[in-house]
Amino acid sequence: MPPKHSLKAAWLFTLYFEDGGNLEFWSEFYNTAGWNELGVLVVSSPGEAPNGRSLNLEQFRVEIPSIHIAGCRKLLCEEDGFLAECGLLLAGEDEENLIIAAGISPGSVSVSLPSDESNFSPLLDLPYCTWQELDA
Repeated sequence: MPPKHSLKAAWLFTLYFEDGGNLEFWSEFYNTAGWNELGVLVVSSPGEAPNGRSLNLEQFRVEIPSIHIAGCRKLLCEEDGFLAECGLLLAGEDEENLIIAAGISPGSVSVSLPSDESNFSPLLDLPYCTWQELDA
């Protein structure tokens, strides 16, 4: 994460894997009806991020306990007739999950770590959304 960002609200969150790969996350917001907005999670591989998001910034690193990813689910939320993919859950074999979802501030993401769920503050209430398995 860039300096001064947190797990509660990061405008660019990069997840590094042991094999050397990484994924970047941010959100984009769209108007639905009236003044309502719906956040959509954006996931990018290195080199694919638009608007210079893949800059060599001094980053704040958060050590995440190693989890063996056993599955992946996307978070679907429907509002005012619009359906948005607004989060991603990486399910660990030991029921330790990493969740990345569109944050409250436009463009941000909020992250729930297996060891720290206290800063997780997604835009939408998870009980009103559904999880859908991603196929391999």
